Amino acid sequence: MRLWIDGQCLQTASRLRGIGRYVTEFLRAIADNHPEVELSISFNASMPEKALQARDVVSTFIASRNIHVWHGATTGGEAVEGYTPERQLDELAIAHHVNCLSPDVALSASPFEGDISRVVPLLPVRECRVPVASIFYDAIPYRYQDRYLSSASVRAYYHRRLSAYSSFADNLCISEFSRSELESIHKGASAANIAAGVSRDFLEIVPNPRFDSNLYGDFILYVGGLDWRKNVDVIIRALGRLEKSSPVRNLKLVLAGNGQSLLVQELMMHWRREGLPADRFLYLGHVSDEQLVSLYRNARVLIQPSFMEGFGLTALEAICCGTPVVAARAGALPEVVGTEELLFDPSSPEDLARVLAQV
Repeated sequence: MRLWIDGQCLQTASRLRGIGRYVTEFLRAIADNHPEVELSISFNASMPEKALQARDVVSTFIASRNIHVWHGATTGGEAVEGYTPERQLDELAIAHHVNCLSPDVALSASPFEGDISRVVPLLPVRECRVPVASIFYDAIPYRYQDRYLSSASVRAYYHRRLSAYSSFADNLCISEFSRSELESIHKGASAANIAAGVSRDFLEIVPNPRFDSNLYGDFILYVGGLDWRKNVDVIIRALGRLEKSSPVRNLKLVLAGNGQSLLVQELMMHWRREGLPADRFLYLGHVSDEQLVSLYRNARVLIQPSFMEGFGLTALEAICCGTPVVAARAGALPEVVGTEELLFDPSSPEDLARVLAQV
């Protein structure tokens, strides 16, 4: 079977987040386990430097002859500029590109790409003669529209892309929760839970010896973004309660992952408001995989407090590193953690403090 993948999600900020990690490992797993599948992938030539970086990522498991580019005319994101004539033409152009390659199946790996970038993902347009499947991650903006769909242009972009999922030949969902989300939005849409996993390479990583997270002492770890949905503030409020009323004290909080400086400053203000010492709040920003494994292995516990996750890869990575995980009773996180005693109400710092003390 010949499978083509829209690789543009590896040319945007998604490459540093869960989507990029998921797509890369998904394709690597196909290459490692299914020699009967011939993989091909295409990037957007209007982003040449990012295309070269993405090519380097996939070149270890996709043959160079099967790494392609197509040329788009779109100059900006759909959530900013709207559904422009250039974007409409580019949707036909990428469909024509796929038709010329003539795979058996095409996979739109991240159909929401291009909100603020010039990416134009493959959508199920009638001009594409190849069956097109998707990967569906979550419907978080749909569930929290007041938070994420703040303007008419953003709403128009998001709902147009979300509506496309009803027309894909199949939708591959990353959890049972995400499958049920898609089916509740598009009744009758074809959807299957293919789940997610931790790559073999990740499990074999040796921590960077120059990065010794043991130096942090006893610490609680959070890995991920810092936006509202991630609910990081509940960790700080829970630690404030532990400090006042529990024998579990003097724990540091280590945050790893991309975050806007303004959001980091807000969390530091909340930390001080709880009366916690400033030297026990550590924000590391983006870390390498070697550093991340070191953090996982030396943390007392990883906390995943999100109001909603389509899967929750950081929780699974920590579990595979032998680290206890305390997670919100929300989204797909109960599927990943699998133990009721390690779950808490994400709106209750008291409940999180109780579970942390117990762990």
